[in-house]
Amino acid sequence: KVVGNVYANGNIVANNGVTITGSAIAAPSASVTSDQSNSGTIPITTCTATTCLSFGSTTAAQDFAQSFKVSTASSPLHDVQFYIKKVGAPSDITVRIVDDSSGSPGTTNELTTNGTLLASQVSGSSFGWVDVVFPSTPTLDPAKTYWLVLDDGSNSATNYYLLGATNNTYANGLGKLGKYTSTWTSTQPAGLDSDFNLYLGVTTSIGGGTYVGAVNIGQSGVGDAWANTVSGASVAGSLYCQTGSNNNKACNTTRPDPAPTTMPLSDANIQDFKDEATTTGSGWTYTGNLTIGYQGTTTTSLQHVTGNLTINGGGVAVMSDLQVDGSVTITGGGKLTVGPLRVNGDLDVESTMSMTGTVYVLGNVTIGSGATLKLDAGYGANSGVLISDGYATVSGGSSFSGSGQSTSFPLLITTSTCPSGTGCGSNNAINFNGGAGAVVLVAQNGTINMSGGTGAEALTAKEIDVSGGATITYNSGLANLNFSSGPSGGWNITSWKEVQ
Repeated sequence: KVVGNVYANGNIVANNGVTITGSAIAAPSASVTSDQSNSGTIPITTCTATTCLSFGSTTAAQDFAQSFKVSTASSPLHDVQFYIKKVGAPSDITVRIVDDSSGSPGTTNELTTNGTLLASQVSGSSFGWVDVVFPSTPTLDPAKTYWLVLDDGSNSATNYYLLGATNNTYANGLGKLGKYTSTWTSTQPAGLDSDFNLYLGVTTSIGGGTYVGAVNIGQSGVGDAWANTVSGASVAGSLYCQTGSNNNKACNTTRPDPAPTTMPLSDANIQDFKDEATTTGSGWTYTGNLTIGYQGTTTTSLQHVTGNLTINGGGVAVMSDLQVDGSVTITGGGKLTVGPLRVNGDLDVESTMSMTGTVYVLGNVTIGSGATLKLDAGYGANSGVLISDGYATVSGGSSFSGSGQSTSFPLLITTSTCPSGTGCGSNNAINFNGGAGAVVLVAQNGTINMSGGTGAEALTAKEIDVSGGATITYNSGLANLNFSSGPSGGWNITSWKEVQ
């Protein structure tokens, strides 16, 4: 059971009596591999004339355009990725797909609604891939040349973009600088192609059951189902689909497939969080394994532990700007207040951890039964981040809390691809087995598995599996998240409407 709405860039597989109390929307997903790609200089550590180009900084180079061709007419357009960095605080970019006019971008839009590259998802410290989805997804003609236009809309000497580029490496097009609906010129040096990946889409479905009510969507006449194909559904509101079977009502075919959306955090945002937790302070180093316990409160300028750090036996430690080369374990009534913190091993919280800054764990994260993870009161109205490159396990009876203000939440983020990939065993990217509280879970490359009664502010993942009688309750939903430092994150509402 899901108490709330479900949105997927992909299929919603739900049968055998599943209930979604709100609406269910399954937008087209991207193909597994890109249809067009150019990424010859990745990664970029130093920006040179042949590894990147700038736009938005002068009138002559206000916009950038890249021509391309698709390989097939059998799949609709889905999204594009750019390898990009920002200088200062430029505005969002309008991303257009236009026709070709004598070897330059034309003025005929192929999209009924343009895409947007969000400035908040672009890092100011390092290059990173940023996704742009297209609200309208036409099928393009492989015989024609098209142009991706990054329309900055303004120019500034202090607020602009740097775009990863390579020299004459993309066979199906070239890059140009200029201004949309005006003059275009060759890049300098001529022939630079932007680093990009363009994906085509795959139609998606809701349900999969062979009888009416295999999935129940909405209640009391409110709650829609919307996908290309819907089967086995009992829908309280409207049923929007192109094809359907075993449903309680016929498909309303007046709507096209729903529009896909980007993940709330880009790879560049996540790298900024990691960088923020990797500090270089001026404190002292403890060589070897360090255990703090039975000593009451320890406040220290300790900067670096070369082994493992253990807080146990009622020990209380307050630290900042800390790096631990091994693992961190908080157990036996121990309490650790820390942040920023980088842990090169695993993090195991069995009692209490209070975050005063961003925490980055290169290994796995365990939040045990009865454990508490919270944000220090100093966060105020802001949210905080615990990010892991490994998988995370959250046991029943654990609890999460923000700073005490209603807009403050801890984010548990993992970059793990589990359950696929090496080192996963039987673990998902996040196994959430009944923890509760004001927490946001993010596993954009892997799977979140919910297998117990639980409450969460929001979940975002490549895949979410709900089983074993679990109930997901969205306590309030999120309009946006703010952080005391680093990126401002996503989850911004760009539009809304009543669901009747």
